[in-house]
Order: sequence, then structure tokens, then C-alpha cells
Amino acid sequence: MGATAPDLHQWRKRLQSLPTFVAVQGTEVAGFISYETNGHIELLYVTPSYARRGVASLLYCHAERALLSAGVTELCTEASLVAKPVFERFRFVVTEEQEISLRGALFRRFAMRKRLVTTPPGASGDASQGGP
Repeated sequence: MGATAPDLHQWRKRLQSLPTFVAVQGTEVAGFISYETNGHIELLYVTPSYARRGVASLLYCHAERALLSAGVTELCTEASLVAKPVFERFRFVVTEEQEISLRGALFRRFAMRKRLVTTPPGASGDASQGGP
């Protein structure tokens, strides 16, 4: 199986319609998160040199706060095998294991959900179920 170059036009088109937060360190992009306004986390990516340094948590917290303030009460995503533990740390739960085909290769992914709980005015604490 050979690697193919990404279709940059398709990626631009896909990302253009999604709210996106980007983590930048100096002149380097450390990662990004893109989501739909209905609460679907479309993409979460951290550059390998920034892995396990809190970048995913920082990006996720910003997206969750934005979605919560927009009135979203539940988040969802389809996580890869690698991303599944990350979303589990954010208190997502697996609702379905899926097998998808992409360019002739089969991949396992996990449909995941997280219900957001709003905090009453004046109460302290995280607005989600325990936070990331």
C-alpha cells in the first residue's frame, strides 16, 4: 500500500466551514481542534513534537467552553484507536465501535459522546462532567 499526497483543496474546503482553535508555540503550530457548532468534534491534532505536553487538553478546553457557551449540551466525535484514550481522559464514553474503509484500507474507530452539565450561576466548579 503506497501513501498518497493529501488533497489540499479538499482539506481547505473542509476546514473553512469549521470553527478552529490553533495552538502556536513561537512560529510552530503545536496542534489544532476543529468542531461543528452542534457539538461534533471533527478534528483534534497535536504535532508529534508537542505530544503529552497538554496541547490537546488546552485545545479541547477552549472548544468545550465555546460550545457550552453556545448552548450545546452534548459533544460527540469519532476517535481513532490512538485518539480514544485522549477523549476518554476528557470523559467521553464509547457508544459504538466502527470499522470504516478509506482508500481501500480498513480502520477501526470509536463513536464517542460526552454530556455537558451547566453550572448554575454563582456555583463553582467545572461546567462539564469533571473536565478534562
